[in-house]
Amino acid sequence: NIRTFMQTDLLSPQSARGYVPAIVEAAQIASKGASHYSDDLNTYFNYCAFDMFQTVMFGELTKTADPNTATDPINKIFVDSSVTSLSLMVRQINDGKEVIKAKMGIVTPTYKTMEESMDRVNEIANEKILAFKERWENGELNEAEKASYIAHAFERQKEGEGVTEEEMTEIAMLALNAGVDTTSTFIC
Repeated sequence: NIRTFMQTDLLSPQSARGYVPAIVEAAQIASKGASHYSDDLNTYFNYCAFDMFQTVMFGELTKTADPNTATDPINKIFVDSSVTSLSLMVRQINDGKEVIKAKMGIVTPTYKTMEESMDRVNEIANEKILAFKERWENGELNEAEKASYIAHAFERQKEGEGVTEEEMTEIAMLALNAGVDTTSTFIC
């Protein structure tokens, strides 16, 4: 039920037509920053991924990939925290000593940093979702925001499509976090 809810309005061609123009605009802005990151393409790809995925999720042009374009600093904190949390999670899974320590209830420095980063990601994502929801409820969204995944998800959730508001928020937070890594990998 949750997977179906998440995939609806994310993968359908009809929905994609609504947010593809914003993705193109985000990519055009991001491309201006490419030369700045010539020695650190991984960071550039992460910022590009975030910029493009934010247009899908919120219809928002975050502009983190171009250092010459103003952006909310919280967006870079989100990306950096997301990358840190996911890379440390993978490191822990692949490190036998970390696995054993975790099973023994020992909190390692790696785990602590991963947890702090993940908490920061979830906090920022939750704040973005709540702020967007308030604007959605007040009818204050622009056309790109109305075409976004989150706007459609709020509509479907309101119509009673089988997920609670809390589950819908958790789906969105997971998608925001995972979207940076998966989209960045695809761009790379």
